[in-house]
Amino acid sequence: MNVKNENTKVVTFFGQDKLDSPIEVYLRLQKVIENLIKSGVDKFIIDSHGEFGALAIKICNQLKDVYFGFDIERVIYKFVPLIDNIDGTKVKNYYQNVTYFLSECPRGIAANRKLIDRSDIVVLCYNYAKVNSAANDVCAYSMFQNKKIIDVQNCVPRIFCAS
Repeated sequence: MNVKNENTKVVTFFGQDKLDSPIEVYLRLQKVIENLIKSGVDKFIIDSHGEFGALAIKICNQLKDVYFGFDIERVIYKFVPLIDNIDGTKVKNYYQNVTYFLSECPRGIAANRKLIDRSDIVVLCYNYAKVNSAANDVCAYSMFQNKKIIDVQNCVPRIFCAS
């Protein structure tokens, strides 16, 4: 069981599986993560299932070469071995500095809430014109738990954003 140290600052990420503008999100997310590292974040918990999580893992690993003193934890919901690309070439391993956390819950609202409970800061990337109830629950539950919310796309309805 992962126990949070009283002085540890933990960030978790929630975003779309498919991004509308991945390059723009990458540039914004890189600034957000770098600022979080500089502010003393110790751990990033990332569900790398979709494009947003994969970008977060990639950026954290790139910044690990520049900064030190933070951990990356990838959430998995079932064991999936890394495989080669269809053409036989090796998959580039962005997970080299990553520990794995096997979720107790299947992917969904319950698993999201457990990740929010472990975190101090929640980084979001949703297109709110297309979101489902799980995205709305992430926002509402994060606010209810008094978590700091960082919106990478600046689209979160103002009711959810901490001032």
